[in-house]
Amino acid sequence: MSTTAAAPQHVDVDMTDLDYRFIPLELTEEEVSHLVIFLEQSLYDAALMRYVPETLPSGLCVTNNDLQSQEDLGCVPLS
Repeated sequence: MSTTAAAPQHVDVDMTDLDYRFIPLELTEEEVSHLVIFLEQSLYDAALMRYVPETLPSGLCVTNNDLQSQEDLGCVPLS
C-alpha cells in the first residue's frame, strides 16, 4: 500500500466511517520528502521546554500529578 493511499490503518475501519476529506493526495515521493523535512525541521522548536513552568501556584506537579509523580518530583499540593 502506498503511503498516500488514504486507507484506514485498522482492518475494522470502513472507508465510509472516515471523513469525506480523507482522500488520496497522490503526492510524489519528492513532495512527501519535502513535507517530512518541513515537519521535522521547520516546525521543530529545540527550546520548547522554555514554556513549561517550573512550579504551579497550586503546588501540583506540572506534567503529571499522580501520587507517584508527586513523590518522584517532590510536588506537594497545597491544602
